[in-house]
Amino acid sequence: MAAVPKNKRSKSKRDMKRNGFKLGILSVVECPRCRAKKVAHRVCTACGYYDNKEVIKIIVKSKTPLTPEEKAKAKAKSKADAKAKADAKAKSVPGRGRRGNLPENKDSKEVKETKEVKEVKETEPVEI
Repeated sequence: MAAVPKNKRSKSKRDMKRNGFKLGILSVVECPRCRAKKVAHRVCTACGYYDNKEVIKIIVKSKTPLTPEEKAKAKAKSKADAKAKADAKAKSVPGRGRRGNLPENKDSKEVKETKEVKEVKETEPVEI
């Protein structure tokens, strides 16, 4: 039998219990290495250091615009990737349908024909 409370918890006691589930104010400090604002006792998001040790390597993306050749190269690469993905999807084996039927293709027809031929040969009467 499960544990059951002996008495009803009053609204006052319920509210006093819920009082502890509140968010506190985070203390914001200055990073000693790069002077950026950061949350205390956390890794600096600007430089990636904590306690004068590199914890995370921060990669800064350059904001220089791409040249027309770089744009064309990136566009061609994305088109090639999309085409390769579409080809791979087309070549993938389809799953079973709602009733468990697989779509027929050339290979499955050939297999069925060879099985039927074998069955016919086995059922022919043999003269002794």
